[in-house]
Amino acid sequence: MWRRVREVWYHIAHMKHNSVSANMIGVALGGLLGLLHLGWATLVAIGLAQPLLDTFTQLHMIQSDVVVTAFSVNHAIGLVLVASGIGYVLGYLFGLVWNSAQKA
Repeated sequence: MWRRVREVWYHIAHMKHNSVSANMIGVALGGLLGLLHLGWATLVAIGLAQPLLDTFTQLHMIQSDVVVTAFSVNHAIGLVLVASGIGYVLGYLFGLVWNSAQKA
């Protein structure tokens, strides 16, 4: 077992180029943000978003008059798609920056 650990550490220490797939980073981050916003849309649909929002603002000692509006399927789809798209672009850009930093 310790031999394998030493081999892995040796490999990590002597890596010359540690690139990542910008596309896969984009897909992962886009998927994560999409799932988080799908969860929010689900909370709005079942009526738990407003009490949850009220609880979080009170816990942070914030007084806010934010009101969660009625659920709309079109808005929920748009929310998930926009969040996923932004997550993909940010992840892809991160992958490009990471790869260019590894080459330098």
